[in-house]
Amino acid sequence: MEMPRLLDQHAALNIFVGTWKGTDTMPPSPWAPTTTTADGRIVNRAALGGFSVVQDYEQTQNGQVRYQGHGVFVWDAASNQYCMYWFDSMGSPVNEFRGNVHGQVWTFVSRDARGQTRSIWEFPTNRSYRHKMEVSPDGKAWTTFMQGEYEKIAG
Repeated sequence: MEMPRLLDQHAALNIFVGTWKGTDTMPPSPWAPTTTTADGRIVNRAALGGFSVVQDYEQTQNGQVRYQGHGVFVWDAASNQYCMYWFDSMGSPVNEFRGNVHGQVWTFVSRDARGQTRSIWEFPTNRSYRHKMEVSPDGKAWTTFMQGEYEKIAG
């Protein structure tokens, strides 16, 4: 049996690698009646010989950790899609996001009993990106849950 080899799709994941810092904005929701902002810090590193990128995310507000998340990005050659598996401090079950990249925009969608969540990363430069999380009960009408703008500070 031939060992797997790194593909261009694996190398494309390196756009995420580095330490990023920015501001997160959350519109009014059941968790907060008004728009709130927080500081976001993301540390992404290549892992498993370049076959994946591991992400650690921390959101702070007024110096206190408000939310933490851990993601694993991979290329799934069998489905011809990227996958991101997400775990967080909200105690939710693992979320599986699937999607692809078009130009410098990565769009992944997760589906579960509560509806759908869409995660969009847009890289206008290799030192900055915008991230938006949207939710939808049916995949047709989307509502922004969180958005942020980040600058690469290391890596």
